Amino acid sequence: MSGYASDLTVKVKLLPRNSMGVLPIASAVEMSLTTASRYLKPYPPGNVKLNNLAYASWPATTTGDVTLSWSHRNRVTQGIGQTLIAQDVAGSYTPEGTITVKAYVGGTLKRTWATLTGTSQVYTLAERSADDVDLSKPVYFTITPVNGSYQGTIRTTPSFVMG
Repeated sequence: MSGYASDLTVKVKLLPRNSMGVLPIASAVEMSLTTASRYLKPYPPGNVKLNNLAYASWPATTTGDVTLSWSHRNRVTQGIGQTLIAQDVAGSYTPEGTITVKAYVGGTLKRTWATLTGTSQVYTLAERSADDVDLSKPVYFTITPVNGSYQGTIRTTPSFVMG
């Protein structure tokens, strides 16, 4: 199989096979997939933590300020022939671009921090209170890697109550 040029629409028909045989191509439904230069998009950050707690220990409730942290990943230096890095491994690579962090309260976007080059962002209790005085609504973050006009996979954190 040869590769396709980027940003085009590919039409395919899947031909499932089982002990009865293969679905005839005339019976298969044609599907379309539009490619989107995935190979140019930055990797999502890994090792995402809340107040230095890993995903498995993510709190349901926090008190005071919250620090969201992550490790940079790099599609070029982690590319072909390199060792795969688990998402929960500490240590950063040189970032390909910047990070955008968004804070949502009760499902509504309240804050955006764009063009971040570091590996953390603090959401203060004062900001949280200003965003919505009802401190019972859940908070979650999205973390988006951006490289020029390319946006990588968006990471969404579990929600928690911040008070």
